[in-house]
Amino acid sequence: MLSKDGTVGIAYRVPQNMNVITSGAIVYLNIKPQYRETLLPDCLALVLNSPAVRLQVERDEGGLIIRHWKPSEIKEVLISILPLSMQKHISNKAQHSFMLKKKSENLLEEAQKRVKQEIENQEMEI
Repeated sequence: MLSKDGTVGIAYRVPQNMNVITSGAIVYLNIKPQYRETLLPDCLALVLNSPAVRLQVERDEGGLIIRHWKPSEIKEVLISILPLSMQKHISNKAQHSFMLKKKSENLLEEAQKRVKQEIENQEMEI
């Protein structure tokens, strides 16, 4: 997914198909078949969020009140394609990072529940 209106140029890889309705301000990107062996989705999202692409967004965007990036301009964005071995390494790091983030969120939620329980137990004793 890539934002084209409002906060322009934010890319995010959705890890699986989702049955959702999104805003018209979002465009869905698919990697063309001829690039599927040489461009990993995680790396595409990272490259689209890079300073090099950010400069292209700033050059192309329009709109006085609501910023807008035309689909025709999005199609013309130049990106770097890293060697596949490097992409795999980066992709693994990104996936590991998301896994650790999820784990930390779960641990924080569990800690909050325990603190709440302790506070409630202390209140009952008083």
